[in-house]
Amino acid sequence: MTERAIIAISDIGLVGRTDAGLQASSPAYAYTGGERLILGEAARLHAWQSPHQSYSDFWSSPGLEPLIQPHAMARNSMDLAYAHLHAVWSELGQPAELWLAVASHQSIEFLGALRGLVAALGVRCLGLIDYSTLCAVYSSVSGEILHLDIHRREMVLTRVQRGEYTERQSIVHLPGLGLQQLHKDLIKLLAQLFVTEHRYDPLYDGRSEQQLYNSLPVTLASLLDKGSAEVVLSRGAEAITVQLSLQQWQNLQTPGMQRMKKAVEQLEFGQAIVTERWAALPGIGQYLSDVIALETETVLQAALAGNSLPVGDGSVFSARLD
Repeated sequence: MTERAIIAISDIGLVGRTDAGLQASSPAYAYTGGERLILGEAARLHAWQSPHQSYSDFWSSPGLEPLIQPHAMARNSMDLAYAHLHAVWSELGQPAELWLAVASHQSIEFLGALRGLVAALGVRCLGLIDYSTLCAVYSSVSGEILHLDIHRREMVLTRVQRGEYTERQSIVHLPGLGLQQLHKDLIKLLAQLFVTEHRYDPLYDGRSEQQLYNSLPVTLASLLDKGSAEVVLSRGAEAITVQLSLQQWQNLQTPGMQRMKKAVEQLEFGQAIVTERWAALPGIGQYLSDVIALETETVLQAALAGNSLPVGDGSVFSARLD
């Protein structure tokens, strides 16, 4: 059994690392339509083809309201969150002690639910830590820092002061600028292109809609690297394609990104640091340049190797680290 681990928790998914070097990453998806509960990437592949048996919001506000399509292993979103946490914890070798790094915008109620989930694992919680503060500690930047992250339903801007100690100062929420809406807008744009060029609407068929969503990671990476992307769909035995340009994507996102830029301009800071999710958005650099992108796994590795993680009983949420 691994001794200690840290898991970063967001409504997008979980990323974990142990002091022995084991790593785990799992997106926040669950599929209840099979004999066994399917979680993570495998569940994502069912999400749009079987929408009534698929869930992706259980880390947004885990609760006891019954699922529309329950499973023997999960009757509510709290059960799904526990099953997901348990799966990642098991992949990490079931460490006896855990730190949990939590997104800045989470509520007191969420933190309480999280403590209950860790207690159900039967492990010791060493501490609940603000993730933006943790990033600032291991960013090699000092002074006023702005941490930018994008979650399922919103973008969050967090000001952190790093000096003799590191402490979160303030949070700005930008609801409606989450990955869920950005991806939905892009899917609609791609569907329109297929209708225009092939007289085929992929959103009327769950299988083709699933294909579009499955293609998003490659599509966005291609836009980021090449400035264009080719999107391919299978229509029976036929493969049909459309071309998407970076300009089309930017036109789609201009109102939201201008809203983000305006919010950033109203804040005082010296250096901006961003998560890999934020940095992976094509064309976003034109709205905010000179940023430092931090990979979650890199931050967790540095945290385990450093001496800033608090050691307690998890009863206190730490937004200040020495």
